[in-house]
Amino acid sequence: MNILALDTATNVMGIAATTDEHRICIQANIGFHHGESLFPWMDRMFRELELNPKDLNLVICTIGPGSFTGLRIGLSTAKGIALAAECPVVGIPTLDLYAASHAHLRGLVIPLLDARKNRFYTACYSHGKRTSEYLDLAAAETAALAGKDDTVLFTGPDAAVLAPILTEGRATILPQQADLELLVSLGIRKLEEDGPLDPAAGPLYLRRCEAEMHHEEMEARKKGDPGRVT
Repeated sequence: MNILALDTATNVMGIAATTDEHRICIQANIGFHHGESLFPWMDRMFRELELNPKDLNLVICTIGPGSFTGLRIGLSTAKGIALAAECPVVGIPTLDLYAASHAHLRGLVIPLLDARKNRFYTACYSHGKRTSEYLDLAAAETAALAGKDDTVLFTGPDAAVLAPILTEGRATILPQQADLELLVSLGIRKLEEDGPLDPAAGPLYLRRCEAEMHHEEMEARKKGDPGRVT
C-alpha cells in the first residue's frame, strides 16, 4: 500500500512515505516554514522511493490542534495530492497521536502543545481512549490536571514547559515528538473504522487565529466598542 503521512502541526515537521517494500520518515525543526519545506521534502521522498504521487492509495495528516498556518498547509496539501491520486484522506487529531504512544500505560496520559500566551492545547486519555474534550487551558489549569489521577504522564513536544509550575499530584513529564510510523498505523485503522475525511472538513482549531481576533477587535472599535473582542 502506497501511503503519504504529513505532520505539520508544530515547528517540527514530519513526513512519512511508504510502499509495500520500503518506508522513509523525515522529521526536522523547520521553524514553522512549512510552506517552503513541505513540497521539496515530499519530492525528495517520492524520488527515493521511485513512487509517483498519483499511485498513492492513502494520504494521512494531523489535523490539529496546533499551528494555524501549518495545519492549513498540511491539510490543503493532503487534499490536493489525494485528489490527484483519486485516493482517500484521513485526518488524525494531533493530541490523539501523542497519546497513542502511551496507550499501554496505566493512569492518565495528557499530551501538551504550547498554545502561546501561557496556555496549552491538551486532552486527557486513559488506555488510549480520550476521556475529555479537546481543551485550551491556562498553564495553571493544565498543571492542576496532575491531581486527577494517582498516575499522570504529561507528554508531547511541549510537556517540559509545564515542569516549573507543577505543584500537585505525582506526575511524570516525558517530552516527545510525533511518531510517524504510529501516524501511518492510526491512519490505516481510522480509514477502516470510520472511513475517509469529509472533503469539506477543516483543521481542528480550539481558538481563532490572531489575525481573526485582531480583525474582530478592530471592527468592534469602529462600531464604538473599545473593549477587546473575545
